[in-house]
Amino acid sequence: MSDKASCMKRARYTTWNGLVSNLEVGDILFIQNVKTLSKLVRYVTRSYWSHVGMIFEIMHADTQNRIVLVIEAQDAGIEIHCLHNYVNRLGINRIGVKRLPGLTEEHTQKIRGFFLNEVDTPYDYRRMYSYFLSALIARISGFDMSDFFIRKGVTLENFVCSSFVQRAFYLALPPRDRDRAVFRQGKNINLLQQLEVCSPTDIAKSTNTEWLWNPHR
Repeated sequence: MSDKASCMKRARYTTWNGLVSNLEVGDILFIQNVKTLSKLVRYVTRSYWSHVGMIFEIMHADTQNRIVLVIEAQDAGIEIHCLHNYVNRLGINRIGVKRLPGLTEEHTQKIRGFFLNEVDTPYDYRRMYSYFLSALIARISGFDMSDFFIRKGVTLENFVCSSFVQRAFYLALPPRDRDRAVFRQGKNINLLQQLEVCSPTDIAKSTNTEWLWNPHR
Protein backbone atom coordinates (compact mmCIF):
# COMPACT_ATOMS: atom_id res chain seq x y z
CA MET A 1 0.00 0.00 0.00
CA SER A 2 1.39 3.42 -0.92
CA ASP A 3 2.09 6.08 1.72
CA LYS A 4 -0.69 8.21 0.28
CA ALA A 5 -3.15 5.33 0.40
CA SER A 6 -2.26 4.50 4.01
CA CYS A 7 -2.65 8.17 4.98
CA MET A 8 -6.05 8.33 3.32
CA LYS A 9 -7.13 5.17 5.16
CA ARG A 10 -6.45 6.84 8.49
CA ALA A 11 -8.51 9.95 7.60
CA ARG A 12 -12.21 10.08 8.35
CA TYR A 13 -13.09 11.29 4.83
CA THR A 14 -11.77 9.86 1.58
CA THR A 15 -13.29 12.44 -0.79
CA TRP A 16 -12.90 16.20 -0.74
CA ASN A 17 -16.64 16.79 -1.18
CA GLY A 18 -17.33 14.47 1.71
CA LEU A 19 -14.94 16.46 3.88
CA VAL A 20 -16.26 19.90 2.90
CA SER A 21 -19.87 18.93 3.50
CA ASN A 22 -18.99 17.89 7.06
CA LEU A 23 -16.58 20.64 8.14
CA GLU A 24 -17.33 22.38 11.43
CA VAL A 25 -16.32 25.66 13.04
CA GLY A 26 -13.06 25.06 14.90
CA ASP A 27 -11.67 22.43 12.53
CA ILE A 28 -7.94 22.92 12.00
CA LEU A 29 -6.61 23.60 8.49
CA PHE A 30 -3.01 22.66 7.60
CA ILE A 31 -1.19 24.10 4.60
CA GLN A 32 1.96 22.99 2.80
CA ASN A 33 3.18 26.07 0.97
CA VAL A 34 6.00 26.07 -1.56
CA LYS A 35 7.40 29.52 -0.79
CA THR A 36 11.00 29.76 0.41
CA LEU A 37 10.08 30.89 3.92
CA SER A 38 7.57 28.04 4.18
CA LYS A 39 10.22 25.54 3.13
CA LEU A 40 12.42 26.90 5.92
CA VAL A 41 9.60 26.41 8.42
CA ARG A 42 9.24 22.81 7.28
CA TYR A 43 13.00 22.24 7.52
CA VAL A 44 13.50 23.55 11.05
CA THR A 45 10.32 21.89 12.39
CA ARG A 46 10.80 18.63 10.45
CA SER A 47 7.22 18.89 9.27
CA TYR A 48 5.17 18.27 6.14
CA TRP A 49 3.20 21.42 7.03
CA SER A 50 4.28 25.06 7.06
CA HIS A 51 1.09 26.83 8.12
CA VAL A 52 -2.07 26.28 10.13
CA GLY A 53 -5.42 28.06 10.48
CA MET A 54 -8.98 27.28 11.60
CA ILE A 55 -12.45 27.08 10.13
CA PHE A 56 -14.11 30.35 11.13
CA GLU A 57 -17.58 30.07 9.64
CA ILE A 58 -19.61 27.96 7.23
CA MET A 59 -22.22 29.67 5.09
CA HIS A 60 -25.10 27.82 3.35
CA ALA A 61 -26.04 24.39 4.61
CA ASP A 62 -26.25 22.73 1.20
CA THR A 63 -22.97 21.32 -0.09
CA GLN A 64 -23.27 22.79 -3.58
CA ASN A 65 -23.36 26.39 -2.37
CA ARG A 66 -21.35 25.97 0.82
CA ILE A 67 -18.78 28.69 1.55
CA VAL A 68 -16.13 27.82 4.12
CA LEU A 69 -14.23 30.72 5.72
CA VAL A 70 -10.77 30.21 7.20
CA ILE A 71 -9.18 32.48 9.82
CA GLU A 72 -5.42 32.56 10.28
CA ALA A 73 -2.44 34.55 11.45
CA GLN A 74 -0.71 35.66 8.26
CA ASP A 75 2.05 38.13 7.42
CA ALA A 76 -0.41 41.04 7.55
CA GLY A 77 -2.02 39.88 10.81
CA ILE A 78 -5.22 37.96 11.56
CA GLU A 79 -7.09 37.50 8.27
CA ILE A 80 -10.18 35.69 6.95
CA HIS A 81 -10.19 33.92 3.56
CA CYS A 82 -12.31 31.42 1.63
CA LEU A 83 -11.17 27.81 1.68
CA HIS A 84 -11.69 27.48 -2.08
CA ASN A 85 -8.92 30.06 -2.62
CA TYR A 86 -6.47 27.64 -1.02
CA VAL A 87 -7.81 24.76 -3.09
CA ASN A 88 -7.45 26.74 -6.31
CA ARG A 89 -3.91 27.81 -5.43
CA LEU A 90 -2.47 24.69 -3.79
CA GLY A 91 -4.74 21.78 -4.66
CA ILE A 92 -6.25 19.39 -2.15
CA ASN A 93 -3.06 17.36 -1.64
CA ARG A 94 -1.28 20.29 0.07
CA ILE A 95 -4.15 20.74 2.53
CA GLY A 96 -4.86 18.76 5.69
CA VAL A 97 -7.67 18.97 8.24
CA LYS A 98 -7.92 17.84 11.87
CA ARG A 99 -10.60 18.16 14.54
CA LEU A 100 -10.54 18.43 18.32
CA PRO A 101 -13.37 16.05 19.28
CA GLY A 102 -16.01 16.94 21.83
CA LEU A 103 -16.44 20.64 21.13
CA THR A 104 -19.86 21.90 22.19
CA GLU A 105 -21.80 24.84 20.79
CA GLU A 106 -20.64 26.85 23.80
CA HIS A 107 -17.03 26.04 22.93
CA THR A 108 -17.43 27.06 19.30
CA GLN A 109 -19.13 30.31 20.29
CA LYS A 110 -16.15 31.14 22.50
CA ILE A 111 -13.81 30.28 19.62
CA ARG A 112 -15.76 32.63 17.33
CA GLY A 113 -15.61 35.35 19.97
CA PHE A 114 -11.85 34.95 20.27
CA PHE A 115 -11.51 35.12 16.47
CA LEU A 116 -13.52 38.32 16.18
CA ASN A 117 -11.68 39.95 19.05
CA GLU A 118 -8.31 39.29 17.39
CA VAL A 119 -9.10 40.32 13.79
CA ASP A 120 -6.39 42.73 12.50
CA THR A 121 -3.99 41.81 15.32
CA PRO A 122 -0.46 42.25 13.87
CA TYR A 123 1.63 39.21 13.03
CA ASP A 124 4.38 38.50 15.55
CA TYR A 125 7.55 38.62 13.44
CA ARG A 126 9.79 38.83 16.48
CA ARG A 127 8.36 35.56 17.73
CA MET A 128 8.81 33.95 14.32
CA TYR A 129 12.49 34.90 14.23
CA SER A 130 12.90 33.53 17.76
CA TYR A 131 11.22 30.28 16.69
CA PHE A 132 13.53 29.91 13.72
CA LEU A 133 16.66 30.49 15.76
CA SER A 134 15.57 28.20 18.59
CA ALA A 135 14.49 25.41 16.23
CA LEU A 136 17.64 25.72 14.14
CA ILE A 137 19.85 25.47 17.23
CA ALA A 138 17.85 22.45 18.41
CA ARG A 139 18.15 20.76 15.03
CA ILE A 140 21.89 21.33 14.76
CA SER A 141 22.97 20.80 18.37
CA GLY A 142 20.01 19.09 20.03
CA PHE A 143 19.99 21.81 22.70
CA ASP A 144 16.55 23.24 23.56
CA MET A 145 16.70 27.02 24.03
CA SER A 146 12.97 27.63 23.59
CA ASP A 147 12.50 28.87 27.16
CA PHE A 148 15.19 31.53 26.67
CA PHE A 149 13.70 32.66 23.36
CA ILE A 150 10.21 32.82 24.83
CA ARG A 151 11.38 35.29 27.44
CA LYS A 152 13.20 37.32 24.81
CA GLY A 153 10.89 37.06 21.82
CA VAL A 154 7.27 36.38 22.74
CA THR A 155 4.70 39.16 22.77
CA LEU A 156 1.48 37.75 24.18
CA GLU A 157 -0.67 40.34 22.42
CA ASN A 158 0.39 39.08 18.97
CA PHE A 159 0.47 35.68 17.27
CA VAL A 160 2.05 33.41 14.72
CA CYS A 161 -0.23 30.92 12.97
CA SER A 162 0.10 28.01 15.39
CA SER A 163 0.00 30.05 18.60
CA PHE A 164 -3.23 31.65 17.34
CA VAL A 165 -4.81 28.21 16.91
CA GLN A 166 -3.47 26.97 20.24
CA ARG A 167 -4.74 30.02 22.15
CA ALA A 168 -8.21 29.78 20.59
CA PHE A 169 -8.73 26.23 21.86
CA TYR A 170 -7.14 26.81 25.25
CA LEU A 171 -9.38 29.79 26.03
CA ALA A 172 -12.53 28.13 24.67
CA LEU A 173 -12.43 25.17 27.03
CA PRO A 174 -13.11 25.34 30.78
CA PRO A 175 -9.98 25.13 33.01
CA ARG A 176 -10.71 21.53 34.06
CA ASP A 177 -10.73 20.43 30.40
CA ARG A 178 -7.83 22.43 28.96
CA ASP A 179 -5.22 19.68 29.07
CA ARG A 180 -6.73 18.05 26.00
CA ALA A 181 -6.43 21.34 24.10
CA VAL A 182 -2.67 21.65 24.68
CA PHE A 183 -0.95 20.30 21.57
CA ARG A 184 2.76 20.59 22.34
CA GLN A 185 4.00 17.84 24.61
CA GLY A 186 7.43 17.01 25.96
CA LYS A 187 9.52 16.64 29.07
CA ASN A 188 10.65 19.64 31.08
CA ILE A 189 8.57 22.23 29.26
CA ASN A 190 6.26 24.60 31.10
CA LEU A 191 2.77 25.77 30.16
CA LEU A 192 4.04 28.98 28.55
CA GLN A 193 6.31 26.94 26.30
CA GLN A 194 3.43 24.63 25.42
CA LEU A 195 1.12 27.48 24.46
CA GLU A 196 3.51 29.95 22.87
CA VAL A 197 6.07 27.71 21.12
CA CYS A 198 3.48 25.44 19.56
CA SER A 199 4.23 24.74 15.88
CA PRO A 200 2.16 23.30 13.02
CA THR A 201 3.90 19.97 13.49
CA ASP A 202 3.00 19.92 17.21
CA ILE A 203 -0.67 20.22 16.28
CA ALA A 204 -0.30 17.69 13.46
CA LYS A 205 1.31 15.14 15.82
CA SER A 206 -1.13 15.68 18.68
CA THR A 207 -3.08 12.57 19.61
CA ASN A 208 -5.80 14.80 21.12
CA THR A 209 -7.01 15.62 17.63
CA GLU A 210 -8.42 13.47 14.83
CA TRP A 211 -7.42 13.57 11.16
CA LEU A 212 -10.26 14.32 8.80
CA TRP A 213 -8.17 14.74 5.64
CA ASN A 214 -4.63 14.06 4.40
CA PRO A 215 -2.76 12.96 7.54
CA HIS A 216 0.90 14.03 7.65
CA ARG A 217 3.31 15.22 10.29
